[in-house]
Amino acid sequence: MQIPASRKIHRQCHSAVSYGPKLPIGKNGARIQTYLSSAIDDHSRLLLTSRFYDNQEEAIVEDTFHQAILRYGKFVETKGIQRSYSKKAYPWNNACIESFHALIKREWLNRFKIFNYNHAYRLVFQYIETFYNTVRIHSHCGYLSPDEYENLYRKNLDELETLAG
Repeated sequence: MQIPASRKIHRQCHSAVSYGPKLPIGKNGARIQTYLSSAIDDHSRLLLTSRFYDNQEEAIVEDTFHQAILRYGKFVETKGIQRSYSKKAYPWNNACIESFHALIKREWLNRFKIFNYNHAYRLVFQYIETFYNTVRIHSHCGYLSPDEYENLYRKNLDELETLAG
């Protein structure tokens, strides 16, 4: 039995692009500015995907959501996705993704000399999968990690479905 829509928590995902490190990927090893595009679930703060790009075009945000859908399937709601743009210097609309970008730079990326895209990708993957989603606690999640919060949410949904019969 399905839980009535009124009992489901509204889930919303945000994506944002932030400045990444300058990498020696240009002609003759020239250092080129990269951009980090990420998608996060506002409900649990679960980081769905994060990738580096060499441009800031709109298509990278679409690619970020596409990667999240490939990885999490129906978890990412694809119906009714709306583009919205925050006003300049107004980060409150997507504060959790902006916070993630600040954290990954401060807590992880700034510790390393990054040599190329593959190295950057491995570092981001390592941070997300071995720390951010699994260990790092969030006050929004009752001081649980995003994985623990998701598991608790699913357990509560299962109990509600059992009670609903």
